Amino acid sequence: GGRSGGGSRWPGVRGILAACRQIAAATGPLVAVLALAWPACGETEAAAFPPSEQLLPAATRAWVSVADPAALKKRFEQSALGGLVYDPLMSTFLDGLRQQGRTSVDPLRGSLEITLQEVDSIAGGEICLGAIEQADGRLATAVLIDATGRQDRIPAVVEAVCLRVAAKGGRPLASPPAVKAFEIPATAGDAKGGAASGPTAARQFAIAVTPAAVVVGDRLDAVNALAATIGNGGAAAGGGRAGTLAAVPAFAKVAERCGAGVPKATPTLRWFVDPLAYLAADRRTYPPKKSKKGPDYVAIFKRQGFDAVNGAGGCL
Repeated sequence: GGRSGGGSRWPGVRGILAACRQIAAATGPLVAVLALAWPACGETEAAAFPPSEQLLPAATRAWVSVADPAALKKRFEQSALGGLVYDPLMSTFLDGLRQQGRTSVDPLRGSLEITLQEVDSIAGGEICLGAIEQADGRLATAVLIDATGRQDRIPAVVEAVCLRVAAKGGRPLASPPAVKAFEIPATAGDAKGGAASGPTAARQFAIAVTPAAVVVGDRLDAVNALAATIGNGGAAAGGGRAGTLAAVPAFAKVAERCGAGVPKATPTLRWFVDPLAYLAADRRTYPPKKSKKGPDYVAIFKRQGFDAVNGAGGCL
């Protein structure tokens, strides 16, 4: 960066870290809760939908998936790290994580209204979270839950979630029969900056049920599209064809690199993020307050060549 009057105009390490923290927010809290505090789920039977990367669109900017939560938790408990985490001395920390899970699944900026305990009660297979850039350039957060073998528990969870949303003043929105959607008036605590925030701003919540899967999200259009794809048996996704996250070159390369040497039967937690695209969409979704408007790190990173990074990810 250039210098003027002896002061660097480059934001420095602190600026980079501030932007990177936004990226980490896409996966960090959910990874921590899933890996350390997730209760044991039931045994996985035939999947209710194809692997989530074959369902989510190519515009998915951040993604976390656990294909078999019960097996992953069991393996984690048997590891050296798991032995440390589940030591009695760590109980206070774990209790804190579980308490966060009782409030809501809120790993990104919006609220998905459903609790981790409710997700656990219906999860019979893969649990996936995605941050999807919509046509208007803003992010939609969605959670896909394979409820195979636990379909009988879905109605009670849906009813409990909808009652909570209604208690917050949620107003029902017109939606397809399999989807329940609401517009929730914002409170002072919901405001996160930007022109769209404030006491008069509102947000959406939607929950969709297919024969053996549940989709929860903060935008009706995203939830409806995913539910329709699952309802069609994933036909719209066409496996790994163009138009899905699985076909994105950066995603495919990360999956190939990180999956090399990992047996297919091994339970894993996988994640992926398109860093600059995620930051740009996040900024459009939650623009900074005028009083706190700072440097546009996305523009700065692009000028400095960081747009060479098309994706980052891994598996645990």
